[in-house]
Amino acid sequence: MIRILLSTALLACPAVAFANAEAPTRQTPTSQSCADGKIWNAATKTCVDAQDSRFRDSDRLDAARELAVAGRDAAAALVLSALAAPDNPDALATRGFAARKAGAVTQGVALYERALAQAPDHWMTLGYYGQHLAEIGDLEGAETLLMRIRASGGRGTWPEIALTRALAGDTVY
Repeated sequence: MIRILLSTALLACPAVAFANAEAPTRQTPTSQSCADGKIWNAATKTCVDAQDSRFRDSDRLDAARELAVAGRDAAAALVLSALAAPDNPDALATRGFAARKAGAVTQGVALYERALAQAPDHWMTLGYYGQHLAEIGDLEGAETLLMRIRASGGRGTWPEIALTRALAGDTVY
């Protein structure tokens, strides 16, 4: 019964399905104290290898975003290398974000474009790509991506909020 209710809720409100990817990144012990290639496991209160089977790809993606925001590019890359499904839109967007934050802008943009080829209305990708465009001064391009987020139902999501703030000159992740 719970599975049916959850499935119905996810179909009725797709933003819930991407809740982790749609929220601002927050610091955890992963970025504060775990060695490269490790993620904080709240259950054991220890840093555990990112390839550990207790982690889902969503855990790895959250950790990689956190590490990229913290400027720990090598650590983010190690966590991303542990993904079971490295080529879905969520993974491609996160890999693009981490690459861009590490200074590999061309690689990051290519990953965004691969993600959008699979899912043209992928809010997280549109948001990250739009933030990049705003950073380089292409405000018209960033605004176009913001309109795509809104037109596809992403109004009020973190990607829409973050991109709106980026267009206003804020640095957000």
